[in-house]
Amino acid sequence: MDAIFLATFWRFLRVGYGVRLSATATREGFRLKGESDLGTLAGGIYTYEGEVNLTDFNCSYRCKYDHGVFRMKRLD
Repeated sequence: MDAIFLATFWRFLRVGYGVRLSATATREGFRLKGESDLGTLAGGIYTYEGEVNLTDFNCSYRCKYDHGVFRMKRLD
């Protein structure tokens, strides 16, 4: 599975990048895992772990200098 993330660094530098996420089926949906090297200026290697189902996408990210969570919820 490929994902595209849009990010803002230092409040003014906006970038978009692709990440290949492996998906493992679970009872509720899929477990996601992957990594991407964004280069030294952007923090180096980012790792991603998360879950996706019919209503939610939650994915944490971590690198040497940063970490956080992407969260999306389906609106009906």
